Amino acid sequence: MDPAPPIRPQVVRGRNAVVAAGLVAFVGGVYAYTMRAVGGSDDIGDAVRRLEKEQSQSHATKGTKAT
Repeated sequence: MDPAPPIRPQVVRGRNAVVAAGLVAFVGGVYAYTMRAVGGSDDIGDAVRRLEKEQSQSHATKGTKAT
């Protein structure tokens, strides 16, 4: 039985580079998809702006009643 031929470092390095590129592409795609899905809806920002508007209006009406 012949022993297995030695694996050349260049081949291993090339395979590792291909796997790394695939992983980076996958993770980047998942990140981009997630950011697009989450960023599409700004419900919290809308609620904060509405609350700030209500507070500024209530402060303005209180200020006019006091004078």
